[in-house]
Amino acid sequence: EALLKCFNPILIMRSIKELLKNIGINHVYVCLDDFSEIEYDAMKVFVDVIISPLNNLSEEFFKFKIAAYPGRIYLGDIDPQKIEQIRLDFYELYQARTIKDVHGQAQESIKRLIEKRTKYFCKKSPEDFFDTSRNSMDDYYKMLFDVTACVPRNVGWGLW
Repeated sequence: EALLKCFNPILIMRSIKELLKNIGINHVYVCLDDFSEIEYDAMKVFVDVIISPLNNLSEEFFKFKIAAYPGRIYLGDIDPQKIEQIRLDFYELYQARTIKDVHGQAQESIKRLIEKRTKYFCKKSPEDFFDTSRNSMDDYYKMLFDVTACVPRNVGWGLW
């Protein structure tokens, strides 16, 4: 409460929004990675003073991408029905009847990731980077799944 008396986020937000609109910027994207790593009290203050007012009062001028562990985020006045929550754990991401089907969908996800990235960034196909004389690409996708648990960041590290 003391912070809010000294720091008026709404006034600052409106000023920033007006300045940016004047130079042709229509949206500001704020990415907060590992947000759940900060202490709960600090998270609560940051959400109540910064994120919630920017999210709720800026008419979607400020857009947030917040990465946090499930059940480890404070939303404050942000309506959870109005935000999109994307689960990254492949067991929650893919809905299937069996573990084998979930693993198959996760491997397909890795396949799409590799194919799209190699095509876009390298103008090549994945086969140009893997030795397919002994193993099929599906074998490599399964291996990448086994090693990375379908976490895109880990796939990148594994390939690096």
